[in-house]
Amino acid sequence: IPTEFRVSLLRDCPNKKTIYASKAVGEPPLFLGASIFFAIKDAIRAARAQHTDNKIKELFRLDSP
Repeated sequence: IPTEFRVSLLRDCPNKKTIYASKAVGEPPLFLGASIFFAIKDAIRAARAQHTDNKIKELFRLDSP
């Protein structure tokens, strides 16, 4: 890991090879956050199935923040 890491962004340097001037920075963070939500939901489902007498397998609602 570098102790000093300097980064600068290019100004006024459009990339004409992108689709509709996309910079591809929106979707990956969105899906990363969604993966956390579904991992938590799957963990709750597994815990409910493991720790209940009647092995609850019905759907449940979990609202995202």
